[in-house]
Amino acid sequence: MELTKVSDGSIRLTGPQKAAILLCEIGSSPEGHGVARSLYKRLKLKPEQVKRLTEEIRALGYYDPFDEKMVRRENSVLEFFRSWGKNKGFAVKELTDFEAAAKAKVDPDYLKKLRENPDVVTNVLKNWLKD
Repeated sequence: MELTKVSDGSIRLTGPQKAAILLCEIGSSPEGHGVARSLYKRLKLKPEQVKRLTEEIRALGYYDPFDEKMVRRENSVLEFFRSWGKNKGFAVKELTDFEAAAKAKVDPDYLKKLRENPDVVTNVLKNWLKD
């Protein structure tokens, strides 16, 4: 996955890269796999979007929770989603340190809210996939 660094040293991701990270993160646990699959179906992607998303997911590669660069990449997406989720009434745990983030699992209560409100999440993913 090609990343673009911006002037403050942070990483800028494209919309499809963000969507790939979020779908993989949601689907990383057995409980979340069905939620991610349901969200993917609701997206009703065009063939070129499926191809792009598949390429981005493949480009993510094996996730190493002890690789600080990978954790920061993933956390940049999850932090956006956390703040967005707070505004939508989703209770999301905030992780501020590298060790905690490396060991974090998706909160089962959060997965339940995603399952109950798939259209809200799908709209974010659709917007990211327009990039």
